[in-house]
Amino acid sequence: MDADFLVRVPEYYKGLPWQQDALRWIWSRLDPGDQAEGIRRWRSGEGGTGQVANRVVFRLPARKSPQLIWGNLFFFNRDGEQILDAVATSGAAGYQSLDDQWVRGKGLMPALPGLLLDTEGYPLDTPGIEGHFFPIYPIVMIDPETKQMRSEIGLHLDANYDVSPGSGGCIVIQSPRTWEQVKALLKRTREQGITKIPLACEYF
Repeated sequence: MDADFLVRVPEYYKGLPWQQDALRWIWSRLDPGDQAEGIRRWRSGEGGTGQVANRVVFRLPARKSPQLIWGNLFFFNRDGEQILDAVATSGAAGYQSLDDQWVRGKGLMPALPGLLLDTEGYPLDTPGIEGHFFPIYPIVMIDPETKQMRSEIGLHLDANYDVSPGSGGCIVIQSPRTWEQVKALLKRTREQGITKIPLACEYF
């Protein structure tokens, strides 16, 4: 099946049960990031061109759990419209509660005000990253109450997903396909002269 098949679907679609089943089956094979991007393109009518990120929100149900908890990284344009939804996480299994934000090398990323995501980044060979890394500022994060510090936290693909998913505190993307979409979006954003975008962590 090629893309032309989907383009011709409206010509033949009559809402019949087997047609609905077929479309739902195709949809179920897409990861959440692709689903969100497909909806955005359908509604925008612009094929994804010209979209740049103006704000990022990382949302995760923070709690103690022996299993790794996944959340979402949402990208919004300057009009406040969501343009990309990436399944993501931060921290290691068992270290994703609010009390773990300042545990070095394991805890989820601190939800500090004024965080900024770099749109350029650089390649790293570090195990678990092994690819492009987008720093999150400030590079050194300090707990205003205890003065505990964490440093060098950023955004990257979860290169260890198949063997040991999670991170030492960075926000990591689950799907390689969605990661390519994230990189392309940040590249377009950087080309518009935007070097850093506000990032908010919302734990619930």
